[in-house]
Amino acid sequence: MYYQPNAYFTGDKIQIFKLNKKYGKLTENIALYLISSMKKAFTNFSWGQSSFALDVISNIDIELPVTKSGTIDFEYMEKYIQVIKKQLIEDVVEYKNEYISKSKSTVFK
Repeated sequence: MYYQPNAYFTGDKIQIFKLNKKYGKLTENIALYLISSMKKAFTNFSWGQSSFALDVISNIDIELPVTKSGTIDFEYMEKYIQVIKKQLIEDVVEYKNEYISKSKSTVFK
């Protein structure tokens, strides 16, 4: 599963999931959160042709965060993915800095 922001044509063995318009616009971060939740919910599938049929997956429960009023908490999903992306960037920068530092110490010995 992956996020495709643009219009997309596919064959008959691929399912396309869309956010119901009543929930607003599907952002990349919300899509990434939903995909992660769906992957977790679908872990028992063998991913054969019959296991991904709409009649089968339409009965799968997917756990999502909810607000105190019981509505899906899209704001939480958006912020959660933002935090993960920020942490990932920080980790990459730290790795790069350590790599450069080790490279300099090796070169200047």
